[in-house]
Amino acid sequence: FQLSFADICFFSFYNSYINKGQLDPPDVLKDCPRLTTLYKKVRDEPKIKEWIEKRPETAFKDQSA
Repeated sequence: FQLSFADICFFSFYNSYINKGQLDPPDVLKDCPRLTTLYKKVRDEPKIKEWIEKRPETAFKDQSA
C-alpha cells in the first residue's frame, strides 16, 4: 500500500477536525467501510504513527484525550 497525498489529507482532516485527535475512526465513517479501512491504513503507517505519538498539542486536538 503506497500512500498518496490525498490519503494523508483525508486522514488529517478526519483525525484532526472531525475526530479531535482520537485515533479510532470517527463515527461519521461507520457506514463507509472503505473509508474506515483507508483511515486505519494511514493511521497505522509507521511514520504517521510515530508523528501521532509525538505531535504537539493544538487547538484541534482534544485536550481531554
